[in-house]
Amino acid sequence: MIAVQPSDIEKVRQLLEQKTKQRDIAILLGLSRPRVANIARTLKRARPEWLEWVDRGALTLKHLEYVLNLKPALADELLRRAMQYGWSTDYLRKEVTKAKGVRVLEEPSADPNVADLERRLSSQYQARVSIDTKGGGGRLVFAFVDNDDLEGILERIGYRGE
Repeated sequence: MIAVQPSDIEKVRQLLEQKTKQRDIAILLGLSRPRVANIARTLKRARPEWLEWVDRGALTLKHLEYVLNLKPALADELLRRAMQYGWSTDYLRKEVTKAKGVRVLEEPSADPNVADLERRLSSQYQARVSIDTKGGGGRLVFAFVDNDDLEGILERIGYRGE
């Protein structure tokens, strides 16, 4: 996934203020509609100083998206740590998961073929994917942080919801 640039964030902000529909913004800027929805949600819910950190390049918009459902004080603390220690978005996601008291998904499978498939699916669907095999069956798990992430995964796998 290509990172959203601060200039794109500002363009989305301006177009939303002009009451442009998210679908139209996505077409104008060459972004997916779920990505525009994530940006709009982040602009609405993020503290102004967090957006300044993104503008300065200290964090990415994805960093902010991961903390939006936390209490503001905890979100602020995690974002400050992310800047101080140079945390990747993946590392921050794991820290957010721990903060929520949810078990972090297991490490890749011990089977190298399954681990390779997990990596390829994770890359293709832009989400953490794990495969648990047992006997002749198993389960395929897509991890997501919020409904926007789920919507993006469903769109990428071709689900239309109609």
